[in-house]
Amino acid sequence: MGLILPAQAQDTSPFTSENIDTRRNAVIDLRQAPSADQIAALPALIEILKSEKDGQVRLAVFDTLTDLGPAAAPSVDALVHTLQSDYGGQQKEELHQDYRAALALAAIGEPAVAALQTLLGEKKINVQAEATMALGRIGSASAPAVPNLVSQLLETTSDRVRLETATALGRIGPPALTPLVDASAHDKPEVRAAAVAA
Repeated sequence: MGLILPAQAQDTSPFTSENIDTRRNAVIDLRQAPSADQIAALPALIEILKSEKDGQVRLAVFDTLTDLGPAAAPSVDALVHTLQSDYGGQQKEELHQDYRAALALAAIGEPAVAALQTLLGEKKINVQAEATMALGRIGSASAPAVPNLVSQLLETTSDRVRLETATALGRIGPPALTPLVDASAHDKPEVRAAAVAA
């Protein structure tokens, strides 16, 4: 494919080129490369997530990490950083990037659970919702997050976060059953409804 990985030529890497088209083409080529090449490029992808402003480049990186699944575990901190940061895109673009970063964390699975738990306390409702969605997609391996999710269910004022939390707890399954039964008797009708739905 002619892909130059960072280990091969650090100063001439297409991932760090000043030309935006070169960077875009590099991540698109990598997206189509064998997984061994993608894994070898993980350090470069992590650096891209820390500094790249271009949404197209970032989205291609998220897709590659999602495809790698658990093999992309070294990128967890960079993905969390993405969710906690504003990269200057338009509002909808930034929300979409948050969603795609959360999907990558969900694909990584159990190695991302602890980091996702920390995101439940973020001030941005969107970040709370995306972290919750990711925990739900991970499923039963997210059992350690159940106490935090139940607290979120009881305390949130956001309908979106409440819905994502109920869905996540339902997907986590049996470890969430007892707290959900307790929440189904809560004095707030919206909490009871979400607990029963979960």
